[in-house]
Amino acid sequence: MANFTHRLAPHLHSMADVTFVHPGKSAKDISDFGADFATCTISSLSTQMMNQADLCIYQIGNNAAFHSEIFALAQRHPGLVVLHDRAMQDFVFNHQPSGLMGGGFAADTYRQAMGQWYGQSGLDAADMVMRRKIFPADIASLFPLFEAVLDKALGVICHNREVTEEIYRRFPKLLALTLPLPFAAPAERPARPPITDDTPIRIVMFGFMGGNRRATEFLDAWALSEYRDRFHLHLSGQMSDRARFDARAAELHLSGQITYHGFLSEAALNELIRSAHMALNLRYPTMGEASGSQLRIWANGCPSAVSASGWYAGLPDRCLRKIHIQTEHDDLLLLLRDLATHRINGDEMARYGFAQMSEHDPLRYTRNLLAWIARKGSEMTAQWTDCALMESVARSYAGALPIDFDVAIPPHLLRS
Repeated sequence: MANFTHRLAPHLHSMADVTFVHPGKSAKDISDFGADFATCTISSLSTQMMNQADLCIYQIGNNAAFHSEIFALAQRHPGLVVLHDRAMQDFVFNHQPSGLMGGGFAADTYRQAMGQWYGQSGLDAADMVMRRKIFPADIASLFPLFEAVLDKALGVICHNREVTEEIYRRFPKLLALTLPLPFAAPAERPARPPITDDTPIRIVMFGFMGGNRRATEFLDAWALSEYRDRFHLHLSGQMSDRARFDARAAELHLSGQITYHGFLSEAALNELIRSAHMALNLRYPTMGEASGSQLRIWANGCPSAVSASGWYAGLPDRCLRKIHIQTEHDDLLLLLRDLATHRINGDEMARYGFAQMSEHDPLRYTRNLLAWIARKGSEMTAQWTDCALMESVARSYAGALPIDFDVAIPPHLLRS
């Protein structure tokens, strides 16, 4: 999300009076952001500064370590939320109120949030999580908990149209806009290396690779491929269970065909992708997000294979190879076969993918965002005020009622 903001920063700076607010934990990161932009720390923000702004925009994703302070501030001073993930289970479960900022969730209120938004089934699922029978990610698809994050928002920006439509169903009065996730592409598509019979076929996987990135499942398919010796896997980023992955690779006698690059600079990562013959961008279960990784792959002119779920399922088939969840193992075997036997037109796939990048231009994103805010800003505030007033009145009445008060709907209102 820092990279997301950095892509938009020059355009926002040129079109609006904007201050970029940060936690203040890394002076180097802020200096790298750019000396030309106005910045300040969350702790230095005053109520007066926030009230003087026309709008506060909050970037929130499913990681409490990075976004708890931002969310706590959004609870105290509502604004426009850019929701980067549909599934906010891990965030809500791990979020703790942050000192003076106040607001938010603690471990003992996670269950309350699940009950508020999903009723008895939510409570039952929360109890399972709190007893460590399951993990929050296991129920994130059915109980995403984005509701808890958006409850006090003035409006919301999404990068996945399906998520926007789901939000409308849950919050009919909340103003929402879908914008394609921004990512700058070079003027011309980078050249891709040819696949030859005397050199390994380079496959790349990168990013924060949890279990949903299907790396171990790929190993299992790779090991059974009759073309297994033709491939070399390049990994960059962080793997959540590296020891398990390494053990499985050793068991399958694939360790010698895997290279770990660790965290790379943006330039080095781009070069790694450009040198690959195929990028694997598998995700299941998906958290509902649009994929910055996929945009990076397209921008670097590399063919790719994705899991056919969530945002990825709606992408044009000609832009990538889709791996279906129900037939994942067989689909991966076919992918390897088709790569080894030259049945995939990688240039054509890369060309169509690169053409998709025109929809994700950061300048276009910024213009559409600011135009929407100009049109809907006053309506956002009015809608929020109406909802807050109704909630305040409801709480007042609820507090005056007996605990055992039973609400009954008159029979004549139930007749069709």
